[in-house]
Amino acid sequence: MARAKAERQVEALQRALSAERQATLAAGEQAQALLNAARDREQAQATFHAAAAAELTLERERIADLRAALEASAADAAAARAQIATLQASLDRLATLAELATRKTTPAARKRAPSTPSLARTR
Repeated sequence: MARAKAERQVEALQRALSAERQATLAAGEQAQALLNAARDREQAQATFHAAAAAELTLERERIADLRAALEASAADAAAARAQIATLQASLDRLATLAELATRKTTPAARKRAPSTPSLARTR
């Protein structure tokens, strides 16, 4: 009877050992799956960060280009305003000269031009 009891204990221990081995294998597989998932997340984050850094670089370049374009536009606008002011001053001088010329030539032109009799007087 002691032998049968010992055999049952050995069988029970073998079953327990087998169950423990299966649990250990399952835990190892789960740990490996978690490790793989963590590596995948790490790779995805690295890819995301690289893409974000590249996008940030492009945005900084666009901002620099826009600033340069804005500065060029501001310089063009300033040049245009200066040109407008110069042209306005020229226009003002020409208008003044034209007015002076008109004042000077009008009386002389009247003296030199023959008077035209009106139609009512000649009939």
